[in-house]
Amino acid sequence: MSSSSEATSSYICARHLEEWVKGSGVSEQITRLNVKTLEDNEEIAQHLGWKKYKHTAGWWCSGINPRNGLPIVLLFHL
Repeated sequence: MSSSSEATSSYICARHLEEWVKGSGVSEQITRLNVKTLEDNEEIAQHLGWKKYKHTAGWWCSGINPRNGLPIVLLFHL
C-alpha cells in the first residue's frame, strides 16, 4: 500500500485506508468493506440523520459489534 493521498477507489481514500490498515492494524479487506471516505456535507448529514452539516470531511465506518450483534457507526472528522 502506498502512502499517496490519491484515492485508491471511489470508496475510501488512500490516507484513510493507510490510517486503518497500517495505523490501526485492521485488515485491508475489512477496512474496504466497512470504511468510506465522506467529503460531501449533504451526504454526511444524511448519514448522521441531520438537516445540515458544516464541519470537516472524514471517514464513516459501519459494521456489526461482534459482542452484541448490534450495528456500529462511527464518523471521524479530519
